[in-house]
Amino acid sequence: MKKIIIAIVPFFCLVSLLSADETLFKSLQYSAVMSINLDTVLTYEALWNHSAREGNPVVASYIKNVPLTVGIDLAINTALLWGTSKLYKKNKPLSYSIVIGVNLIQAYCFYLHYRLRQQS
Repeated sequence: MKKIIIAIVPFFCLVSLLSADETLFKSLQYSAVMSINLDTVLTYEALWNHSAREGNPVVASYIKNVPLTVGIDLAINTALLWGTSKLYKKNKPLSYSIVIGVNLIQAYCFYLHYRLRQQS
């Protein structure tokens, strides 16, 4: 199952790069935003219920402050949506690369969350 998922994700990323449809780009943007939000929820669930620790040293410095974390997530999501939307008008391949990169990074984070739950 893991190998199938690992093979499918890059395929969809390649397909999205080849398409210039703005609807697809918006879908990738919102997927990135929702994955950031889901990662935060899963991180708190792991911290509170599985005695896990935050692996990112930058995030670990503020993760215990929930309002600050939500505010930072809101700022990151706003910057991602606004910035890539502006960039899309000037440089479509770069804007696709950014949102696909965020989605791939988040996919790896979800894999780590999955592994944590398997070990518990």
